Amino acid sequence: MGALCVLDQTPRKLTDNQQKALTMLGEMAIGLIVEHRQKQELAYFENLFTLSNDLIFVAGTDGYLKKINPAFGHVLGWDESYLLSTSFFELVHPDDQLATQQEIRQLATGNTTTNFTHRFRCQDGTYRYLQWVATPEPATGYLFAIARDVTEEKQKEFQLFQSENRFRSFFENSQGLMCIHDLEGTLLSVNTAGAQALGYQPEELIGRRLRDIVPEEQHAGFDAYLASIGKTGRANGLMHTLHKNGSLHIWLFANILEHELNGDSYIIGNAIDITRRHQLEVDLKWTTQMLEQTNEVARIGTWEADFSQGTMYWSSVTKAIHEVPADFVPLLDSGDTFFRGKNYELIVEAVDRSRRDGTAFDIELQIVTALDREVWVRIVGKPESEEDGYKRLYGTFQDIDEKKKAEQALVNEKLRLAAFVEHAPAAVAMFDQNMTYLAVSNRWREDYKLKNTVVGLSHYEVFPTLSADWKARFAQCLHGAVEKSDEYVWRPQGSDSDRYMCWEIRPWYQYDGSIGES
Repeated sequence: MGALCVLDQTPRKLTDNQQKALTMLGEMAIGLIVEHRQKQELAYFENLFTLSNDLIFVAGTDGYLKKINPAFGHVLGWDESYLLSTSFFELVHPDDQLATQQEIRQLATGNTTTNFTHRFRCQDGTYRYLQWVATPEPATGYLFAIARDVTEEKQKEFQLFQSENRFRSFFENSQGLMCIHDLEGTLLSVNTAGAQALGYQPEELIGRRLRDIVPEEQHAGFDAYLASIGKTGRANGLMHTLHKNGSLHIWLFANILEHELNGDSYIIGNAIDITRRHQLEVDLKWTTQMLEQTNEVARIGTWEADFSQGTMYWSSVTKAIHEVPADFVPLLDSGDTFFRGKNYELIVEAVDRSRRDGTAFDIELQIVTALDREVWVRIVGKPESEEDGYKRLYGTFQDIDEKKKAEQALVNEKLRLAAFVEHAPAAVAMFDQNMTYLAVSNRWREDYKLKNTVVGLSHYEVFPTLSADWKARFAQCLHGAVEKSDEYVWRPQGSDSDRYMCWEIRPWYQYDGSIGES
């Protein structure tokens, strides 16, 4: 604080009155200094309150703001008068209402809140994430708080979460070998497909050294790989591994070194099994045989019509689809055909158009085989021309009979479902997520006096006076809830008596587990 002294030319002792006067003078000086500092601190606080980018406010436990700084307008867009006259509960996101009310109750009991985050509505209708710290003032009952806009952090956090999920999904569902190992080659993580390709389950490999499944004669190369990627951060090439049953697998890999925030390093490995490709390159004959076998399994044959030579070629699979002998020789323009009626007209039209316009075609037709069986086939044709004109037409011939029958069975199943719903003895309706009718029973139309079909129309369009309670029930079901009533009293429009009914609304689920609606 400083010192106050009295000087004179000769030594002497202060009288009692002089000491009292000096004490009063010191007290006055201290008071002035304290008052000056208080004014400075108040000015500092006012500057902080006005210039801070954080939201500083005083609020009551009744949910109303008593005093706010200009940052509210900058961040949220609302003017001060609106915020001071509106309960902030009205501006809190509906999903955060309960948590916010609980925090306010805690503050009202004298507890301090730290790092509480909720969403607050802006003037433009969007929401910002606010993280705030608040403390109660028992003397006034007010809450003193500072809030920080953490929307960008939340968005980054969400993006990071999505990124991690995408990476995890990619990692787990990759059909190749994906792994993470440390600089010593110890496996930290392995995807299921990669582990199974080696004859293991992931848990059998995690914790083991990758070197253990590398052939002994390849150990030197593996050690060189670890040294290289540790220095350069990247490595790619071929790696040989042993299957659990002892067979050799060859992988084409591209690995990268990554670093964690704590300084630890790890390697992300991505590899595809090229063992088969390697074998194909070594043995071309075996490749041809495998290709033919694959075509037989997939029931895909080839064909060629050479118009310059007047010849037709069918592969063995194409002959098998037609159920003709292996020595059968197809003839071009012989008049014999395996197509009947409209199918014959369609194939002739496709071939003529291809020859005339030089365009390819891809059509699905029915043939009648040599054994008099009707079979669905997919025919792909591509023309080839030379300088002297049109030369040949070639392509594939695929047996799609099972696929077409499955599609027809699916259509029939949909028709049966529609018929079941339509003729159900109860009032039944099926909606999509937009509350658009997908199917409706006759009883539903009768009960609600609907003369025309409502399929494709919105439920809210058909019943424009539907109450908010019913809309809320539908909304709950959209989130997986089941709503029902065993005894519901209602009076149809135009009726002079009540009706009693039991009803139930439940969601239906699509193949991927998402809610279709109810």
